[in-house]
Amino acid sequence: MKQVYFIISLIFISLSLNSQNTSFKQSKEFQELKKLHSDSYQSIENGVISNSLYDGVKSTLNDYGNPPNWDWVKTFGGSGGDVVREVVTSPDGAIFVTGSFSGNLSFNGNTWSGIGRRDAFIAKFQSDGSLIWFRQFSALEGEKLDAYDIHPDEAGNLYFTGSYTGNITLGTFNLNGTHDINLFLAKADTDGNITMAVTHPTANPLELGLKVDTDDGGNIYVLASLDGTTSRFHASAVIKYDVNGNVIMDFYHEQNFCDMKVVGQSIYLIGTINFEGYIGDFYFDPVSYGDAFVAKANTNMEFAWASMAGHTSSTGDSFGIGLYVSQNEEVFITGFSRFNIVWGSLSSNCWGGFLVKCSADGEFLWLSADSMFSNDTPVDITGHGDYVYVSFVTQTINHYSNIKSILGTSGASIAERTSEYDFGAMAVNTLDNTLITSQNTDGLIGLSKLDGLSLDDDWNVLFGGNSAFAYPIGTALDKNGFQYQFGYASNQIDYFGQQINKGLFLAKQSTTGQPEWIVEFNDANDVGNGVGNSIVYDTNYNCVYIASAFTKPLVIPGGPTLTPDPNAGSFFILKYDSQGNFQWAIQENFKNYSLCLATDQSGNVLISGTFSGNITLGNTNLVDAGLDDIFIAKYNSEGQPVWAVRAGGEDTEWEGLISTDAQDNIYLTGEFYSIDVTVVNESITLQEGDGNIVVAKLNPQGNAQWVHVVGGCTNNEYGDFYGWPTGIRTDADGNSYIKGWCFDSTSFGNIMLTSLLNIPNYDNRYNKFVTKFDNEGNVIWANSINELLSSMDYNQFDIDHQGNVYCGLRTRDTTLIGEEYSFGNSGLNDLIVIKYTTEGQLSWVRAIEDSKAGSAWLSSVRSGGNQSVYVSGWFNDYLNFGNSSFEVNTKTGFIGLMGESNSITLYDRNTDQFMFDLFPNPADKSITVQATDGLSEITGYQITDVTGRQVSAKTQTNLAPNLTIDISAYPAGVYYVKIYSQKSSGVKKLVIH
Repeated sequence: MKQVYFIISLIFISLSLNSQNTSFKQSKEFQELKKLHSDSYQSIENGVISNSLYDGVKSTLNDYGNPPNWDWVKTFGGSGGDVVREVVTSPDGAIFVTGSFSGNLSFNGNTWSGIGRRDAFIAKFQSDGSLIWFRQFSALEGEKLDAYDIHPDEAGNLYFTGSYTGNITLGTFNLNGTHDINLFLAKADTDGNITMAVTHPTANPLELGLKVDTDDGGNIYVLASLDGTTSRFHASAVIKYDVNGNVIMDFYHEQNFCDMKVVGQSIYLIGTINFEGYIGDFYFDPVSYGDAFVAKANTNMEFAWASMAGHTSSTGDSFGIGLYVSQNEEVFITGFSRFNIVWGSLSSNCWGGFLVKCSADGEFLWLSADSMFSNDTPVDITGHGDYVYVSFVTQTINHYSNIKSILGTSGASIAERTSEYDFGAMAVNTLDNTLITSQNTDGLIGLSKLDGLSLDDDWNVLFGGNSAFAYPIGTALDKNGFQYQFGYASNQIDYFGQQINKGLFLAKQSTTGQPEWIVEFNDANDVGNGVGNSIVYDTNYNCVYIASAFTKPLVIPGGPTLTPDPNAGSFFILKYDSQGNFQWAIQENFKNYSLCLATDQSGNVLISGTFSGNITLGNTNLVDAGLDDIFIAKYNSEGQPVWAVRAGGEDTEWEGLISTDAQDNIYLTGEFYSIDVTVVNESITLQEGDGNIVVAKLNPQGNAQWVHVVGGCTNNEYGDFYGWPTGIRTDADGNSYIKGWCFDSTSFGNIMLTSLLNIPNYDNRYNKFVTKFDNEGNVIWANSINELLSSMDYNQFDIDHQGNVYCGLRTRDTTLIGEEYSFGNSGLNDLIVIKYTTEGQLSWVRAIEDSKAGSAWLSSVRSGGNQSVYVSGWFNDYLNFGNSSFEVNTKTGFIGLMGESNSITLYDRNTDQFMFDLFPNPADKSITVQATDGLSEITGYQITDVTGRQVSAKTQTNLAPNLTIDISAYPAGVYYVKIYSQKSSGVKKLVIH
């Protein structure tokens, strides 16, 4: 997977199949087999979805081996996310909005308190932004009611649709929640009073009303998702109701319909064709993972025409997002594409958003220029007269929300408006030709009125509330078992009993999660999750480092304010001691991606990433050899630059990840597209079939010692391009452990990883690998994980002092972990934590269950030794950890500890540790210490409490392989015992009763 893909669109991360540069076509036979093999596939028969998973949203967890139990799991975040999902206007200039909120919502002295996990609302504003009325519709406590679309008819009635759980009451209408997620349709008068409310009688367990519209006969149409989500993979239904809410027609389809407009007796639809099949009588076969389509049908869903986007080569994919149809039935479609796109005879070499116009007969008239929406992901589309408006998100160096006005007759760009806050739904106020748009400001909702020509502000109104989202970015551990969390909060939240404000934060927490100290970087920008280590702890020098790209001024408590370069881009490295005291800050100014931190034994800190062009890094000038190259830079303990080097060739290199051993050697891995590659002073040629995963060793001076390539695939033309690393860890002896992605039949040294998903006509392209190299770059072992749908492993992983490997995945379907274990999802995005032994044997798997319609993510898996593992991430609906479960309303962080907190033993990972046993533990009178390596003798000991205070200074002992220590005088509590040998030392936790 190419990282620019993730940078361009965070939306595409969560919605896509993680597309690759491939000409793969899914065959009809494959589709049939996939229906049989995939637990998440939805088959439709007589309008009813069947799926064996739909026996209840919360089902039994599926573990393997003997994983440690959860000692504790805690969450942090706000009350929920407030959202305006649709904005419409009426001819008299009134503005109507609909959406959902959680917790409290306030506006101009009025406050509304949510009862359910989410409550729906509709509201009416005057054209000057004054609120006329606000109608709240509540779910039962613990349930959800979400509104997704609103539509006014010519008589002034309002129709809105969405989904709910449990039972709800809309006005005087009681709707039972028969299924897990239920669709509703409601009608209100101009004062917001409910005059009709119905559900959809169906056997489908997960239905959500996405869009609502009416025809010129008063019939009502609802576009529904049949998996309870708004993703681009859901199957679809168009439900036709009469004026009284009686169902006239159910039209079901296995493809994805995402937007719908009814004009007279015609229905226009757009969406994504995810696999070959028919739209009406029109057959389509996407070139790779799916493509956008547009179609026209009559009100009986008989299709007059349908067209799918194509591509100028055997690469590329696309998906539909929004649809606008003018009163003259001019059709405008917006969506997202990769590499290039073709509509009819029109083509564009765009990677990002597109806008295309076609006639009512399906003739394509113009397509947006290559650069119009480059790096953009459209959000909504509307128009009036000669103008079309598209809101979109731009994700390059900075994250921006934009609105662009385009001339409908030619596709020429007229004006553009940029904001750091997110524009969303839009509507044209035809009374004064202005543009009304929703916005999201730090999780709070608002409306803006813009001039229809210049897009300048007329007015802005903002709701108040207690909404916020939060999540952990990365985790580090010190040798005493304290955890250091690097995270983000979108607004003020409670973090383990302490209030923190909007921005980034760094927290030191005990083994039970209790904060020792928190450093806040108020108003710092959201940086997201990705590959690489954004936080590391130096166990030798007792300090913690964090690093990130940044686009807003970074105010450092007790330190300077860093101002990013607005054009080139910037990143920072900050150093803090173990007490939370600021030490120093480094800022480098150039466009960078995929940053990765590491420390060595001499107190230096290293950072790697990608760059392009001519840059200055520290006091070294680096120039790329082609497109993007990899950099590695070393700074001493005072933050002074030591050296900087590059690796790359004539093409693009996608990430460079680093780690170190006990001798300060550096190990690099990355994905290299170039053929002729130079890693500092060593050159290597990457032939087709060799693979794109480069592994290299650098000495402490930054000179390359050796360079190898792995991940080769010869049974598919594009097999090499499916392989890339997502993490590296190195032990004291220089053995490196690397995880990542690969194709079927991929070689790692003499080991061929072959998918166990033996399905005919299926390319088995969804695979992960975990492999171990020795300090000369030879492959010791390699394991594969095979998937029906791609999982995500963009998170930190870890090894313990014995070389056991701990890693995690977000899974979406059946996942085979070697020959030992097959994992079947219970939810939409289940999480699993995996342990391999140092010999590469699968030890155990622990599952965390998501809901059917939620999302979840693993940020970090960290080993605390002695079968103790810290796991952190986020979720936005429901997570079941087995002994505890949580329901939330927005993106919410979690941190959990597997194993017992009083058993955590951490060794300095990059040093030769003195291995010993300590027993009994817990104890009350005395303890015995015994060396376990058979070679060393004990020379002394030291005991500290959990605050780091010495309760027993370093005490010399006679040389012996064992030692008894009297602890009878110490009060009950948690302590750390440091044992010294002739060559090294080690630390273990001790609990005294």
